[in-house]
Amino acid sequence: KNLKNFIADAVIDGYLTENVYVSKGIKVDKGKTRIEEFLTENEVAAIAKSEMPTKSLQEAKDLFLIQCYSGLAFIDMMTFDFREIQEMEIGSVVHGTRHKTGTDFSFVVTQEAKDILEKYGYRLPKLPNQKYNIKLKLIADAAGIDKNITSHMGRRSAGSIWLNNGIPLEVVSRCLGHSSLVTTQKAYAKILES
Repeated sequence: KNLKNFIADAVIDGYLTENVYVSKGIKVDKGKTRIEEFLTENEVAAIAKSEMPTKSLQEAKDLFLIQCYSGLAFIDMMTFDFREIQEMEIGSVVHGTRHKTGTDFSFVVTQEAKDILEKYGYRLPKLPNQKYNIKLKLIADAAGIDKNITSHMGRRSAGSIWLNNGIPLEVVSRCLGHSSLVTTQKAYAKILES
C-alpha cells in the first residue's frame, strides 16, 4: 500500500523497468480488518489491572481504557470536552461529533470510565498519536498481552465487546459514530461470524 506510489515514480524516473503492481497483479487489500485487531474483555481487564512504572505510562493506559470503554477514536478523545457529560435516566451520557466524518455519536459512560475521568478532573492528558502508540506496546507487555496494540485497537475493542455482549449492530454503529451501518458491518464482520 505504501510502496505503490514510490514504485510508479521509480518506473517513470527510469529506476525500474516495470511496475510490479501492474505487471504481477499485486492487489492491496483496502479496509481489511483482522480479528487480532481487537482485545477481548479479559485482555482489557488485564490492562486495567496492570501496574505501570511511570506516570506517563499510567496516563497512556488510562487513555487506552477510555477508548476501550467508549469506542472513541484517538482524535475524538483528544479533542472531546468530557465536562459536557449529561446525566440522564439511563446514566451518564456523552454526545458528540466525529472529527473524521462529522457523524454524531452517543454512548453511556461506564463507571470504569467515570473513575478515570474523575482522576483527571474530566480533562484527559494530551499525547501525540505516535508517542501514544509506542507507550501502548509497553502497556501490552506489562499486561502480558501478546498483541501489537495501537490506538485504534481501543475503539475496535469497544465495538467488538459491545457486539459480543448482545448490543444490536445499529446501536454499536451509533455509539461509534460510523457514517453508515455498512461501515460497522464491514469492520466487525469477523466478530459477527464468530
